[in-house]
Amino acid sequence: KVIAPLIIVLLFFILYLGLQIKKPDRKIVHPPTQGLPALYVKDNTIRRADNHEKVQLKGVSTMAFAYEDYPIRAFLGIVGKVKLWKINLLGLFIQQDILKNKTKELDEVIDWAEKNYIYVYLMPRPSDMMDLSNQLMRFPSMMGQLAQRYSDKNHVFFGFWAEPNMDWGEWYKLADQIAKEIVAEKPNALMLMTGIDFGRSFDLNKTLSYKNIILDFHDYPASDIKSLQSVLAKDEMDFLWNNAKQKYPILVGEFGGVWQYGFGSQEDLIYIQKVLDEINSSGLNYSAYTMDNHNNDDNDVEEGLGLINWYTGLPTKKGELIRQDLLDYTPTDFSK
Repeated sequence: KVIAPLIIVLLFFILYLGLQIKKPDRKIVHPPTQGLPALYVKDNTIRRADNHEKVQLKGVSTMAFAYEDYPIRAFLGIVGKVKLWKINLLGLFIQQDILKNKTKELDEVIDWAEKNYIYVYLMPRPSDMMDLSNQLMRFPSMMGQLAQRYSDKNHVFFGFWAEPNMDWGEWYKLADQIAKEIVAEKPNALMLMTGIDFGRSFDLNKTLSYKNIILDFHDYPASDIKSLQSVLAKDEMDFLWNNAKQKYPILVGEFGGVWQYGFGSQEDLIYIQKVLDEINSSGLNYSAYTMDNHNNDDNDVEEGLGLINWYTGLPTKKGELIRQDLLDYTPTDFSK
């Protein structure tokens, strides 16, 4: 009779003590971040917003939403193979007349990229079959609409024009119009500004004042193998971004030794390796052009622009340089 009341008193005492123990402050317990972390620019680096660590982006690009027209399953099958090279960046060149009929496919690629820890940039490119001035007039609204569509996607960022060819004043004005449309919909958007002369030149005394601008260079120093041999004979490579890399984050958005003849030649491969070495030593970023299906080029598939043979799923000679670089100097792993 005495034991039962004592047990009850003891239980109430234990309960009382439990209530007095300070519980963890639930306000400091955060749920896992949804999607990939937002990125931002600080000085000449790209950083992640969740822990402010510097990141490096490396990947490939494609014309799948420009002049190419692949079935989405086939495209995702190939990009899935390239993903195994450890890319964390996918560049999508886009044309407005093609994109309007492929927005569902674009959504699918962007969702796939997020699930596979890959960032995506959308880079407008004019059609060669349409009036250039009319297309450029539509670039600001097109990019604003895309920024609105993907405003909640941290892993999507935006370019202004793949390879502008106009004087700097004209380009500055157009790029500013495009940037305004983007940040109106996505204020902290990461943005790529490509140089004039098809991605080669910047006026570093007059750059856009937006806070998250990355400079995008396209580096093809020679038209053919003979001209490239003269470039390779120099004691040091005078890379396009040498005067910019100390102040701005750099994406080498396209690169190769030649821009007209000699793709995949030994000289071309040597120059590509020199660019990769420079990127790794300077901590720059890149997207290699192109993962597209070039199997039917006049050039042999092993000596063309393509990085991967769509029939075999194996890298080309050029692709093998990129694959090996990604394995040896792996960019930021966002899955961790």
